Amino acid sequence: MLTPVEKSVTNSFIRRADYLEKKLPEVIAQINASTSIENIEIPEDYRYYLLSEDKKKVIGNMTDREVQLVEDTLNKKTKMNHFNKVMEKRETRYGTLFVSYYLMSDFNSPLLRKFLPPVEVLELLLLIISYISGLMMISGYYSNKVTRELKKISYTTAQVKELNLDFQDQESMIKEVNDILMAMDQMKNSLKQSLEKQWQSEETLNFSLQALSHDLKTPLTVIKGNTELLELTDLTTEQSEYLAYLSQHITRVETYMEDLEHLAYPVEEIVPQPLVAVTTLIDEVNVLVTSLMEPTTYDLHFQLNNDCQVKDDYVRISLKSFNRSIQNILSNAIRFNSEGKAIVVEIQLIEKFFSVSIKDNGPGFSAEGLAKGTQRFYTEETSRRQGVHYGLGLAIATQLIQQAGGQLSLANYQRADGGESAKVTVCLPVVVVKNI
Repeated sequence: MLTPVEKSVTNSFIRRADYLEKKLPEVIAQINASTSIENIEIPEDYRYYLLSEDKKKVIGNMTDREVQLVEDTLNKKTKMNHFNKVMEKRETRYGTLFVSYYLMSDFNSPLLRKFLPPVEVLELLLLIISYISGLMMISGYYSNKVTRELKKISYTTAQVKELNLDFQDQESMIKEVNDILMAMDQMKNSLKQSLEKQWQSEETLNFSLQALSHDLKTPLTVIKGNTELLELTDLTTEQSEYLAYLSQHITRVETYMEDLEHLAYPVEEIVPQPLVAVTTLIDEVNVLVTSLMEPTTYDLHFQLNNDCQVKDDYVRISLKSFNRSIQNILSNAIRFNSEGKAIVVEIQLIEKFFSVSIKDNGPGFSAEGLAKGTQRFYTEETSRRQGVHYGLGLAIATQLIQQAGGQLSLANYQRADGGESAKVTVCLPVVVVKNI
C-alpha cells in the first residue's frame, strides 16, 4: 500500500516500496543471461554476494560479516532486526546469490537518493521537524506574550523608582501579572499621597522660613542701627558691657537668619560652584581650627596621595560654603567634646576625593542621632549635651556640601579606652586641572 507521499507524486519521481522486490527476478534473469561473470551488472540498491559452487566469492559488495548475517538469518539462527530489510538467497548459473534490500519508497533520481534519505525516513524527519517547529513557534508566541506582560511590571517599577507617579495604570491579561500590577498601583497611589503630603509640608515650612526671615530683617536692622548709634555716645563701663553683650547676640541672630535663608531653599536648587584649589581648602581648615581652638585642644593630621599633584587638584565649592560647613562641624565637636580631651581633624586626599574628618571625644551619636542628625531642627537631649543651639548646624553643612556635589556622613568611632565618640566626615570630589 502506498504512503500518502507516494500517492501525491507520480511514479516517475518516486518509486514504490516493492520496487526492488519486483525488480529482483529481472536481475536474476540478467545474471543467468550473461555470457560471463565480468558482464554481470547488479544495481547498487542491492547488497549482494555471489558465491560459486566451490564456495568461493565471485562478485559482491557485501562484507564477510554481512554474508554471515544473511546466512544466519535465512537459516533462522538469528532474528532479522533491520527495519523493512529483506534478505534472500537465490540460485543462478554462476552460483548462489545472497542479496538484501529495503522495502521502502525511494526517489527515482540517483542524485536524490545520494543526498536524501528514503521517502519514509524523510517523511518521519519532516514530521519531527514540523513538530519541533510547531513547539518552537508556540513557545515563542507565549514567551513573547509573557515578556510583553512582564514589561508592564518593569515599566511600573521604573516609574515608581523615578517618582513619576502620574503614569497610567497598567493592566494584564494574565491573572497573576494583573494581581501584581494592581498591588503596585495601590502602592503607587499610597506613595503618591504620602509624597504629596511631604512635599506640601516642606513647601509650607520653606515658605514659613522665608517669611520669618523676611519679617525679622526690618526690626533687627532697626535694633542694630540703634545699637551702633549708642556706641557713639558716652557710656559708662557697665553700659558698654551691656551694649557689647547686645551686639554679640544681634550678630548671633543674624547668623540664625542666614541659616534660615539657606534652609528655605531645597538642595536641588544648585548654583554653579567655583573651582577652589585643594591647597587653599587645606589652609582654610588650618585657619579655622587654630582660630576656634587652643593649640592643646586639637590634633591635626594630613594624609595625601604619594603620587598626586596637589597643585593640580581642585574642588567645585565656594570658600564661604566650605568655611561655613567646617565651622559648623567644629562648633558641634567643641560643644560636645569632653573637657581636657583633644579634637582630631584629619585631612585626606585619596584617589579622586578630598575629605575632612572631625572626631571629638564626647559621648558619641545615639542610633537616632546617626539617622536624623543632619535633619533640620534635630537635637539630642539624652546622649549628647544640650547647649544653646537649634539643630541647624549639621543641617546647614549637609545642604551646602550636597549643593557642591559632595557628601556629609555621621559615624561613631571607637576610642583607645573602648568608648565611642562622634565622627563627622565631609567628602568632596576632586577635579584635576592642568595649567589653570
